[in-house]
Amino acid sequence: MAHKPLNLGAAIMQPGRQASAAGNVVALGETPMILTLDQLRPNPDNPRTTRNPRYDDIKNSIHARGWIRCPKSPVCRTVSRMCISSVTGETPVTRY
Repeated sequence: MAHKPLNLGAAIMQPGRQASAAGNVVALGETPMILTLDQLRPNPDNPRTTRNPRYDDIKNSIHARGWIRCPKSPVCRTVSRMCISSVTGETPVTRY
C-alpha cells in the first residue's frame, strides 16, 4: 500500500480547534477584600515545626518601623468563609 505524500504547507494552514463558549467564568485575579481577625486561620500546610530564632527581633522591628511591604493576600474558601495567608511563617513580611 503506497502512502500519499503529505503537503506540510497545507497541513499547517488548516484551522485548529475552536474554544467552546465559556459559561460562568470566575475571575482568578486578586480581589480586594476587608477581613476580620476571626476570619483568618493559620495555614495548615505550614512546614515550619520550630519557631524562627529571630522572631522577637522581627516582631519588634515591625512594631517599631512598620511594614516594608504588605503581606501576601490571603486565600479564602467561600464555603467556610475562613481565610489563610498565601505565605507561611513570619519571615516573608520582615523589614530588611
